[in-house]
Amino acid sequence: MPYIHIGTDQAVDAWINFNTTSTSDNRAGVAAAGNWNANPSCNVWINGKRVVPPTWKHPGQKGMEFPLTDELYINRPPTRIPLRKGWNIVLVKCAPSWKWCFTFTPIQWDGTIAREAPGLRYSVEFP
Repeated sequence: MPYIHIGTDQAVDAWINFNTTSTSDNRAGVAAAGNWNANPSCNVWINGKRVVPPTWKHPGQKGMEFPLTDELYINRPPTRIPLRKGWNIVLVKCAPSWKWCFTFTPIQWDGTIAREAPGLRYSVEFP
């Protein structure tokens, strides 16, 4: 299980995404409202609390040929995740699928440039 350490309670921007590398061939469709992905099994929790997905511009849209608007993390504002002082538990659940991948990256975002979020430490073992 992954852990993130921070020195003070604060919210941090994060790029979060669940998609395949063949997003232009979007057979599964766009996530329905309230879900992170077309497969509702995909989720992220911080310290046992679910991270709420974005409000999609085209929830539940299906098809093979339509422009991508906010389906990729780089096309929408980052998601704010609450972190408490000390170690935070991060749980990402992905549903098995064809060419599966996900993104969970805490960042520092100024509206134009994304950088590594300062002051964070990471571990895959509980320290």
